[in-house]
Amino acid sequence: MLQIRDAWPDIKRCLDLAASLLEQFGLTAVNLNARSVIHPLAYYFKRRDLDFSYLELKSQEEDRELVRQWVIRSLLRQGIWGSGLDTLLTRLRAVIKEHGSDGFPRAAIEQSMAEVGKSLAFDEEAVQALLKLRYGDKNCFPLLSLIYPSGDTTRRHVDHIYPQSAFTRAKLDKLGFPPEEIAPMIARSQEISNLQLLTPAENESKGDRFPREWLSVAFPDDTHRAAVRAFHHFGPLGEGIDGFHEFIESRSEILAGKVRAQLGVQPPALNTS
Repeated sequence: MLQIRDAWPDIKRCLDLAASLLEQFGLTAVNLNARSVIHPLAYYFKRRDLDFSYLELKSQEEDRELVRQWVIRSLLRQGIWGSGLDTLLTRLRAVIKEHGSDGFPRAAIEQSMAEVGKSLAFDEEAVQALLKLRYGDKNCFPLLSLIYPSGDTTRRHVDHIYPQSAFTRAKLDKLGFPPEEIAPMIARSQEISNLQLLTPAENESKGDRFPREWLSVAFPDDTHRAAVRAFHHFGPLGEGIDGFHEFIESRSEILAGKVRAQLGVQPPALNTS
């Protein structure tokens, strides 16, 4: 206790720095599903005696990206921060102590984790499970943050592309959708393929608009609008709710490819028979 008391200013600085870095990644108490991840980061900062300049220094940009990739993968891989936590944290501390004096030792950390059944390797089954994540799941933000260019997710939050308010049984029935299609439409409207990351200003401008209308109103310049569509990985967009099925199928394929690329998963072989 006396040791902790005497070292507390330094400990607090490292914890605050770790929390600030996670916030820079867009991870806060709202969407961070495993708060234990802060401990190895704080120890890493203490090992290197880093200060808050780490968050902005160009020379540390590559190191920050190594940390971000490891954090996101560890959050998305089921069971990493569950049972056996004391053993995991002890191993992480040992690896960082041995290899973390000059930079974040992601490869050594992941090898050590795999040795105790905490592998960060993904397969196609895991990818497909991630693509079924639904709105409200804390893993939605980490997964979406993987697919955005350069990890541009600071101060963004999860929002529906086709508005949630449009997907009620009464509204879809009134529009003439067959009864057997309504439940699947409502279900798919909550999945990751209908979710995006928006800044507060973008979210306010979008409101309950359908995506095509929102893009036309908020981004009247063709070049800017095309850039926004590419940024969010939008496929074809119909008027109103028309084209929702086509959009979801297209974006599901796009996101699957992006997620596989980020997680190092080979696409499934095409069936040519």
